Formats: sequence, C-alpha cells, structure tokens
Amino acid sequence: MNAAHPFRFAHHLVFVFLALLPHLAAVPASAQVPCLAPAYQPTGHDTAPAANPADTTPGYLADSGEARGRAVAAERGIDFDIDEVRTAQNAALAEQARDDDSAWFAPDSFAFLPYLDTLHDHTFILLDNLIRILDLSWTIPGVDYHAELSSLALTPMFRVGGRGDDGDFELKLKLRADTALPGLERRFHLIVDNAGRNTLPGTDPMTRKEDWRLGIRSAWDTWTDAKFDLGGGLRFRSHKPVGYGEASLEWDWALADGDLRLVPSVYYYTDTHWGQDVHIAWRRWFGPDGRWGVELSSAEEHSEHSKAFEFEHTVKIAYAQGLYKSRGLLLQASLFPTIPVGHDNLYLDDALVSLSWKSAVYRRWLYATLPPQVDFADEDDHRPHFSFRAAFEILFGGKTRRLL
Repeated sequence: MNAAHPFRFAHHLVFVFLALLPHLAAVPASAQVPCLAPAYQPTGHDTAPAANPADTTPGYLADSGEARGRAVAAERGIDFDIDEVRTAQNAALAEQARDDDSAWFAPDSFAFLPYLDTLHDHTFILLDNLIRILDLSWTIPGVDYHAELSSLALTPMFRVGGRGDDGDFELKLKLRADTALPGLERRFHLIVDNAGRNTLPGTDPMTRKEDWRLGIRSAWDTWTDAKFDLGGGLRFRSHKPVGYGEASLEWDWALADGDLRLVPSVYYYTDTHWGQDVHIAWRRWFGPDGRWGVELSSAEEHSEHSKAFEFEHTVKIAYAQGLYKSRGLLLQASLFPTIPVGHDNLYLDDALVSLSWKSAVYRRWLYATLPPQVDFADEDDHRPHFSFRAAFEILFGGKTRRLL
C-alpha cells in the first residue's frame, strides 16, 4: 500500500532533526552510577560479606570442571592461578545473589528456592570452566594468562495475538553467550547466539529470524577514534550452514548532553551475497537522578537479495529504576518504511507502539519483560492488531541490559 505524502515527509524530517541535534537545548547530564558493594559468598542465601571469596568456594562448585582446567594448563605449561578464577566466579555469583527489592519473590518465599540457587550457581561455574578449558587448549604456552569470566543469557519468549499472518500464539527461545577467551582473544573473539541476521534494531524480537551463529571477530581502535570490527563464520539457516563475513565502524560522540552513535557496516553471505546497513542513535538521560531517558534512532538495511531498501525510525522513552537503569517502563514507537528497488515511492511496511514493563522476578539473575504491543502492518491494511508478549531472561553471570 502506497504511503501518503506525510509519511515521506516524516521519513526525511527525521534525518534533518538528527542533523540539528547539536543545537538543541540541554539539560545537565545525570551523575554516574556508583559501583556496587564488594562481593560475598554465593551460597544461595544473602549472607555477610566474606573476607576472601577464594577461600569460601562451596565444594559442589569447586569440582565443576576445575580439575580438568588445571590439568590442561599443566600439560601446556601455562601459569594458571585457580584462586584468581574462584575469586572472580564468587564475585559474579555474589552480585547475582543479591536480593532485589522490586523482585516478585524473596529468597525465603518458597522452600525450593535455595535448591534453585544451587542449580543456577553450579550451572554458571560449569559453563565458565568448560569455556576456559577450551581457551587453555588454544593458548600459546608461556604467555601470561589472566582468567576472565564467561556468561550466558537464556530468554524464553511468547506472544498471544498480533498481526494477521503471525498466528495466535508463538513461543521462542533466544540465547546470547559472551565467551571470555583471554588466551584465544590475542587473535580473535568467539561469538555464539541465535539473533537474527542484520535486522533493523527496533524490529519486534518475535519476528526476527532465528539464525544460529558461530563466528570469530576482531576489533581495533582506528586513528579516527572509531572502532573497526571485522568478523566471519557460519550461520545456520534452516539447518544449513551459510558462510558470512562482516565489517563495521563505530563512532561515539558526546552531543547535547547525550551520546550519539553511528555504525555503518557491510556484510557478505554465501546465500544472499553483499549487503549493507547503517544505524544512528542519540540517547540521553535526564530528570531527577537521571531516571528518565530518551532515544531517537534511525536505521537502513539492504542486500543484493532484498527487493526493497528497508528503513526504521524509532522513538523510545524510558523511566528506569535500579542502579544500572535496567528495569522500569519503556515506551517505543517505530515506523518501518520501505522503498522498492527501482522505484522512488515510499511505502509504510509496518508501524508499532509498545509499552514494556521490565522487573526482577528473583534475585538479580531472573528478569521478566511484559510488553503489550499494537501493530499497524501493511498486510493488515494498517488496521491495529493488539498482542501481549512476555520474555523471561535467565542470566548465568553477567548483567541484564539497560532499558536504553
């Protein structure tokens, strides 16, 4: 369906507005978030801080792949400090074991919760040690080895209702692994996830393609204060491996008491061939304690396989809570116009409005996001279609993401 002229005008107006950002009035930026208190022993309960976390590692955690890691390090002649690893693991678990005042359930709400804590802690230690064994197997003998932690995030999501072609119900599982390989990373980083390939950032997570990715990546700082990122590997599309390579530049500037980020990139897939995308976003926190935030962003994506140039214009407004501004309310309004290849007409492919509430469910490793959403898709003649969504993020190490 051909969009009316106001859509074309709004599409171009967004880029004009971003160009005028330096001249906007400013509100003083909020203060930096303070660091959290020192770690304590992660026994599944809130206890007093431990003097030395390395000396208080529970036995069921210490045996989770630790002996194998020491053996691999000894075989390859690598100086490996196990106390350094234990201290870092305990500190990460202690941070996640802290109770959140806004959580749905307190640690003493149910009798089974201490067992759930034990399972969570054991899983994190096991995964982290297994990845470290892989790293030690590739590390060059004789180099200084300083252990780093890996983390894993599992996010089950479901949707009820939605656009006409989406069906009445859908269930998905997202995975994001941050693999810390300090020995291997002298050469590259390892990436494991099932995020959609080169999708516009504001796209509904439930509509993104679930292409598993296993790849490597290297990053360098350039002479222009940009970060150059180069990577490649395999994606698995319909259970078939697809080779890919990608390169991007990332710039960050302070602008109008906020941050302006620009990321152009090019990529190549063996099935869809060459493509490119560019993201630009301006973010700013303001108000009492810097709890209010706004983000204005635009993006464009196109590949040789695409039938149109795809665009996105998004406005996000957040009211954040917590030290890391990771929970609270988030309002998002997005337009997704397209320009078919060989045409100059602008079409409105989709529009959406969502209001998300993100809260801690249990401690600081289980979070819920509940976003009711209204879609105005071209396939439905832009008639409103309501849907309810829910996502539960389970963290094994690491921290949940900020609202903005």
